Amino acid sequence: MHTKAIVPYEIAIRSRIVYLRSIIVRYAILFLFCWAFYSQVSGNSVIYLGAGLLFVVFVLVDIVPFVVLHHEYYNLSKNMHVVVDEDHHALTVSNQHGTHSISFDHIQHVNIVQSYGGDGSWSGHKYAILRTKEGNEFIITSLLISNLLEFFNTLGVATSTQKKIFPFIGKQYRYGSHQSAA
Repeated sequence: MHTKAIVPYEIAIRSRIVYLRSIIVRYAILFLFCWAFYSQVSGNSVIYLGAGLLFVVFVLVDIVPFVVLHHEYYNLSKNMHVVVDEDHHALTVSNQHGTHSISFDHIQHVNIVQSYGGDGSWSGHKYAILRTKEGNEFIITSLLISNLLEFFNTLGVATSTQKKIFPFIGKQYRYGSHQSAA
């Protein structure tokens, strides 16, 4: 008899570094571009001021959403563990509210919320709202499982995708699970 693996998911330093790597590369390139630009226009204070202001605006528009999203996702996911038991056709979600075993058959739907994509440093952040037939909802972020769509498709769970400019987690979900009104 062949048994399938029990696979645990939790935040690892590797998943956090993946997000930071894109930011470091982006700003290293931007810094080199700015340095080359400044060396070409030395002495013109108006151009310095305009380029400096443009740089600050770019950094704020790019970095602030990344930091806020990453902080929000980390706080939600830091004490969460997801374990897949394929033999028993179940998913176990452990968070600050306890441990919940969910049969694949009891998952009503999964909605994956992500950004529109593009070049924003926040574009890799996404989360899934897992709804059970009993009315419970659980949030699983991309810090726990990087490719949420592939993960749920592998389990044979119905998914849909919702796109937002910034995929912030709704206030009702900020603590990891939510009981829907029946």
